[in-house]
Amino acid sequence: MKNIVRMLLIAIFQVGIVRAETIFHLAMPVSTLEGVQEFYEDLGGELVGAREGVIAFELYGHSIVFRLTEGFQLPDVPFEPIQLNGRLVMIPDRHFGVIISRDIFEKIEKTMIKKARLFIAQPTLLRSGEIDEMRFMMIQDPNGYAIEIKSHLPSTYLPVVK
Repeated sequence: MKNIVRMLLIAIFQVGIVRAETIFHLAMPVSTLEGVQEFYEDLGGELVGAREGVIAFELYGHSIVFRLTEGFQLPDVPFEPIQLNGRLVMIPDRHFGVIISRDIFEKIEKTMIKKARLFIAQPTLLRSGEIDEMRFMMIQDPNGYAIEIKSHLPSTYLPVVK
């Protein structure tokens, strides 16, 4: 009985019925704020604050802040070669990302293509027909940060932002 209750609680959290009342906060230095607001709004972020040298967004329920930092240069990042549907793609080891619903993924995909954003990995379907099937893309923001965007099938193991 104990294992059944444990499995039920895990399932409830995984489908997003119950969510923790916490917000993740990420603050990152940037060399320019030019284009940052448009880019993150296109990604689904909502501007929540801006002042001299700082811009803040709510991004799918979480807080992301960019601080203009004099002389900042994004350090070189090691890349991992990964096979994606028969193509070798170099994925940066350092990146952050969002897991979102299919409809939001498709909206972002169309916007990023229309605005000719820099794709590190083109939008693709991975593991088609398998339980861990997902849509995937990786893009680069105006300061060179890599953002991974995924959309799992609704029945898979991860909660999805809708």
